[in-house]
Amino acid sequence: MIRTVYPREILFEQGGSDNNLYFIVKGVVKTSFKYNNEKISSMYFGEGEGITNVDPASIPADEWLIFEAVTPVTTIYIEQTNFTDLMDEFPEVRSMHVGNYAATLIKYEQRLRSLLCHSAKDRYRQFIEQYGEHISYFTQKDIASYLSITPETLSRLKKNAAEHHGKDLIFEDQE
Repeated sequence: MIRTVYPREILFEQGGSDNNLYFIVKGVVKTSFKYNNEKISSMYFGEGEGITNVDPASIPADEWLIFEAVTPVTTIYIEQTNFTDLMDEFPEVRSMHVGNYAATLIKYEQRLRSLLCHSAKDRYRQFIEQYGEHISYFTQKDIASYLSITPETLSRLKKNAAEHHGKDLIFEDQE
């Protein structure tokens, strides 16, 4: 089945009744959660990646993720039990699924390392390199939240880049 969602439309909420596995064909989906009544952007998923609801019993309700379209998103989806049957019948599908989970774990690890080891400027540069073609869809608040900086710091980073190069989003050692 194919499903299209539009910017700011929720694809699903963790712990909800949606029991599908989604493969992103086009676009970007963000995950966010609420903390102190503030929405925190935690991860972005793009073309070729898969996302799914997990057992709500394994995660406290106040920590559930919301999966929301950043850009127009086209997904192919399948109900999880049907996908399990498909994996049983076709080992290549199981292998692809395991590879997708491994890639997601690596992505989380890289994000954690970036937050712990890189400057705000470097994290912003990495974000632009990864999502630059979709940047017009991201809110400044979401970018700042994802980078773990304030919106004011993000504004300063963008202003500094513009002053030094006459272009927004470009840094001196990218030339």
